[in-house]
Amino acid sequence: MNKPRFLPCCNIRTRNVVLVLSLPEGCDGDNRFYCNDEYDLDVPDAEIEIDAQKLLNALDAYQLHRNTFDSVCICIDIDSDGYEGKLRRDQLKIISCPGVDGFWTNAQFCNDWTGSNYWFDTDPYWPVPMPELRGYLRNLLQL
Repeated sequence: MNKPRFLPCCNIRTRNVVLVLSLPEGCDGDNRFYCNDEYDLDVPDAEIEIDAQKLLNALDAYQLHRNTFDSVCICIDIDSDGYEGKLRRDQLKIISCPGVDGFWTNAQFCNDWTGSNYWFDTDPYWPVPMPELRGYLRNLLQL
């Protein structure tokens, strides 16, 4: 089975170019959200939508100021039909790798009912290797 990937498309409400990752119900192993409370709800399925321009802006800010910022976050949309909690503060966090000219990313949200924090490692799902992501986004946005 092929691993899901972020796919480019157009958000019909905003007309912005977005990257969308769909994780079908029953995903396990690396294809799942982790929670800081092992007794809180599972996220059985998810759709993560990231505005490509916001992501490029955040990567550019990180690149220009990586000695200043430990991390940079942007607002994203995370939806799940099977999740029974209330999503709040859904964001993509870009985190610096100390001593390495690189970064890693994860999608995060908070369960508004319990206060638990959830995160998902997005790195393996980008459509290109991480060092090529900025170039890919520039090409996608035709900049």
